[in-house]
Amino acid sequence: ASGMNDEFATISNQIRSNPELLTSKAVIDDLKNIIHKRIELDKKAVVKQITELDSIIEHISSSLVNVIKLGDKNHKAIQIIQGELGSIDLKANSFKVIHTKLLAIANSLESETKKLNEEMHNSHEEVNRLRKRVKVLEEALRKERKKSTTDSLTNLPNRRAIDDFISKQESLFKRHSDNYTIVLFD
Repeated sequence: ASGMNDEFATISNQIRSNPELLTSKAVIDDLKNIIHKRIELDKKAVVKQITELDSIIEHISSSLVNVIKLGDKNHKAIQIIQGELGSIDLKANSFKVIHTKLLAIANSLESETKKLNEEMHNSHEEVNRLRKRVKVLEEALRKERKKSTTDSLTNLPNRRAIDDFISKQESLFKRHSDNYTIVLFD
């Protein structure tokens, strides 16, 4: 939510120059509004990144389906080659005819193997490219999650982060009977 930087900077400078403004209802309302805007912008950014991740996952899924379909085509080509091998009649055909048919079959087999190898190589490159993109998006999402639990003015955990922490501590208490204490300073 980089669009909020100017608003944060303005109110931050005002408070630094006159800390008593923190007791002003207008400044407190401004802070609440800015924080609310920031949370909404962060939510939109997270939704956008999740949408991009969904798109990447969909692309990977369709690529895998294509590889499977290509595998079926190669399987059919190999079945045709097997049929050609089976049709060779050693008694009726001369050595030269058999030799020619075997050469054609070997060439077909080599051609199909090359196609499959190229397709697998291309798919592998695409998967690697998508993995890199996913890592970038995961890192961006991690940063956005951190931003959504940190007050940008004080750089301290915000209410959401504190609520999450207390919830985790309560779960640990219920699961392992680990006691905990909450101390608040105002």
